[in-house]
Amino acid sequence: MSANSIKTLQPLRAGVLLIALCLIGSVLPDRFVHVLQYDRAAILSGEAWRLWSGHFVHLSTEHMAANALALGLLAAMIAAYGHAKKLVHYTLLGAPVISLGLVYLAPNMAVYRGASGLVTLYFVLVCCLVWQNSSPYLRGPMVMLTLAAILKLVLDTEKTEAGMGLITTLPTGVQIAWQAHLLGAMLGLAVFVLSKITPLWQIACTYWRAKAGWISRTVIAAWRGYREGDSY
Repeated sequence: MSANSIKTLQPLRAGVLLIALCLIGSVLPDRFVHVLQYDRAAILSGEAWRLWSGHFVHLSTEHMAANALALGLLAAMIAAYGHAKKLVHYTLLGAPVISLGLVYLAPNMAVYRGASGLVTLYFVLVCCLVWQNSSPYLRGPMVMLTLAAILKLVLDTEKTEAGMGLITTLPTGVQIAWQAHLLGAMLGLAVFVLSKITPLWQIACTYWRAKAGWISRTVIAAWRGYREGDSY
């Protein structure tokens, strides 16, 4: 296979891989899903793998399908812009950062499943890449699309806090985790800015690959220590 053929297939492979991860998570028995989901108490007890795995298990088939299709499409678009290898870093870095953000910012969220935080991260990256590489004629619609996404985030936040009904793919009674969406959007913008500073981005990725597990365990241990000290 030629180098051009491999390069052409990269976007397809990136999208298919993420869809496959979501599909695998959807066919696992419930007892395995409960071990993989984001569980705040379990994470604080040291089960650090949940920082990653919780993003690839879902609450229903509809929930999984919506997240998987969005992930696959956005990942393919990012890879099409020549960021196929960086997409791995974005995912490996983004998943635990979003989860750790939920631990700190959403103490009342005991359980979370879904890839919507990663979807938001990818969406922001796609917007930034399109803005950077497109003609001025496409930037207007891009701004409108971004504003619409921000409006949806605001409405989700207000309606969730008010206990109002929302049109979602979530089962009845399950609230939208708007905190995950907000963290994903902030992280997507931060990743794009850092990736423009090539040496800093390379150092960050290298350090993260080497220390990801240790960093996650240290952060969890520090938070547990803080909470235990706060209880006295």
